[in-house]
Amino acid sequence: MDEADEREIEKLKRDRKRAEKKDNLKEVAQLCNCIGELLAKHGKWEEAIAEHETELGLSEALNDTIGSAVASRKLGECYCGLENYGKALQLQQRHLSLAVACKDTLEEQRAWATIGRTYLFMCDTTKNHDELLSVSKKAEDAFRKSLDVCEQLKSSTKISDYMEMKARLFLNLGLVFDGRGDLKQCAEFMKQAIKISEQHNLHCDLYRCHFSLSGIYSKGGNLKQASQQLDSALKCAQKLKDKFLESETLTSKALVSLSGHLDSLLAQLAIASTICKVTAKYISFVIHVSMQLKKYSHAKHYLKKAHKLGATTAEEAERIVKLFKSGKHIAILAVASKARVYFVFNDPALFSRVGVRVVEVGSYEYVANVSVSSVSNDWLILEDLFT
Repeated sequence: MDEADEREIEKLKRDRKRAEKKDNLKEVAQLCNCIGELLAKHGKWEEAIAEHETELGLSEALNDTIGSAVASRKLGECYCGLENYGKALQLQQRHLSLAVACKDTLEEQRAWATIGRTYLFMCDTTKNHDELLSVSKKAEDAFRKSLDVCEQLKSSTKISDYMEMKARLFLNLGLVFDGRGDLKQCAEFMKQAIKISEQHNLHCDLYRCHFSLSGIYSKGGNLKQASQQLDSALKCAQKLKDKFLESETLTSKALVSLSGHLDSLLAQLAIASTICKVTAKYISFVIHVSMQLKKYSHAKHYLKKAHKLGATTAEEAERIVKLFKSGKHIAILAVASKARVYFVFNDPALFSRVGVRVVEVGSYEYVANVSVSSVSNDWLILEDLFT
């Protein structure tokens, strides 16, 4: 959690104490809502649940039906974050029932959208094919119902709010069809979401569109397009001045930079072990390994920037460390592979006397021990890995 949000939570807690002394329970409930939202933003689900349960209890005591509905929605989102989808849906259905009972169209729209998101998350953990299709259909139905309710709000809602709702629903429907492998329908909904977000300067929603598209391209093996989408997402995060989103994007760029390179290197190593002294093969292999080193350098740059932002959750920080270590192994493997090839081709002008311990096909071994007259820049890269 960044310092700004920590300070904000402390301020809200002080405000809550003052409200408690004045016995202003409605304000206390509202402050619990704000504190819970900030905690949930940083993945502190259990702490957020405690805040929203207090909010719900106070709202019920005050006979505040909409307050109870909102608290139920927030609790559902927290349980969804904990992947307790049954509990999440139970609370979200309560939110929907209360919203309908109060004839609050805005909360009804939010309820259907939240239910759809929960079913969408369930798709990621559902393995059975028939069950997956059923859950996916429930997500689509919920989003379409939310769209229908959204149209009822058109005349009574600010145009920017109305368009924001539509953009998010189109994005979510695009993700539903991506999960089914229906790329044509996915692309149609994504285009609509991006068009609306661009026309109405909805930078947060535009960020989500580009970030989601990067995942779709990456999953399909189109890493260049994935990286371009992340570049666009990063611009949106910077416009929003949101360090958390910047960190998330930079970490994803590092992952895209590293994706697939280790398998490629291991395949090249197999070739290197039996390589013959043919110049074309020699040059091709060295160029390939050099490219992997460059990609690692890019990945390392993104990870360092993400770390410096200091806006990551504990899980995200752990992910950055794991990615960095993974990239380090790839780079060490690449440098050692070049050492082996240079040794095979008796090219002593490129490496000094070195002994490198590297990761190679799951085992550790000394690879290079070559006497030469000058130092290669690659070994400087290797030294930099441990700084």
